[in-house]
Amino acid sequence: MPKFYDDWITSSISGNAMVWKLNLTPEEIDSIDPHDIWKYSIDTVNALLPNLGTKPAVCFSGGIDSQVMVDCFIRAGVSFDVVIMRFPEYLNWHDIKTAVEFCDTRKLSYTFIDIDVIQFLSRDLIAFADKYDVSSPQFATHFKMFEKLQELGYTSAVCGGNTLLNTADGWVYPTTKEQSDWRSFSERSNFYVMGDFLSYHWKFSLAFSCHQEQSNLIDNTKINLLSNVANHDNLVSDRYEVKVSGFMSAGFNIIPQAAKFTGFEEVKEKIKDFDSGDGWAFEKRFRFPLRLKNPTPNVNKFELSNEQKIALDRLYDKCVGSRQSSTRITD
Repeated sequence: MPKFYDDWITSSISGNAMVWKLNLTPEEIDSIDPHDIWKYSIDTVNALLPNLGTKPAVCFSGGIDSQVMVDCFIRAGVSFDVVIMRFPEYLNWHDIKTAVEFCDTRKLSYTFIDIDVIQFLSRDLIAFADKYDVSSPQFATHFKMFEKLQELGYTSAVCGGNTLLNTADGWVYPTTKEQSDWRSFSERSNFYVMGDFLSYHWKFSLAFSCHQEQSNLIDNTKINLLSNVANHDNLVSDRYEVKVSGFMSAGFNIIPQAAKFTGFEEVKEKIKDFDSGDGWAFEKRFRFPLRLKNPTPNVNKFELSNEQKIALDRLYDKCVGSRQSSTRITD
């Protein structure tokens, strides 16, 4: 199963919780300079490269997380292919058009990977989810793309992911069990996937985290993910402006989207129309049956010692106040 660099963060399931554990010493945290993020971004690509094989696919959704990831690969000067998952009838064009714009402005070639999302969800989802122990219809669709990449001769897939967040409730790692199911998919399919590039290397991930302002929002990982799907989506959207500002502060020339998209907004609308305007049609048809078959923890926990917390706060304070003068990554 793919792991993060040096096992700096690990996970386990305890009862109804996904538990993430920080495995860095305070001294290691203190060694990070948040303004060396350009160097750390290149180091992350180079550290990951031996796992990727001869033909890695960098999966570009158009969101700001994947924009940063693609930018890191460009700056590392390594060989890679950009792939963009495309749905019929322009169902995810509102999302991926930013990926196309980003690539065009950088004269970067890309390949569309066409997935008939309605057909997949309606006919193949249950069997596919059982095969890979998936409880999210959206992530199952991404994993279907990974299968197709493997068939096309790609040797690995890399996606954007998350970083640690400094919130009013303390430091959290907002990746849920569903968002980390790429690890079990990778193991079962014998196809290397790194679904959390932004957290692969601890120096890059923590330096990047410190460029995002502390959030006063309730940590979305504390929500019961089965009964509050709509609230979960709203909180993710509310945090988007904070992320955009932080990513720009870190020096990445991203193209902000109108909002935080998943790429499935129009898919949900189409399913809603199929079911006489029922706004919960997508969840009822696809998400709830998967969660009944493959139950998932509905809370996240992030374990760290008081000494680790103090070191993270110290690192964050090192970045605050000097963001405007920090080293910017320029084209």
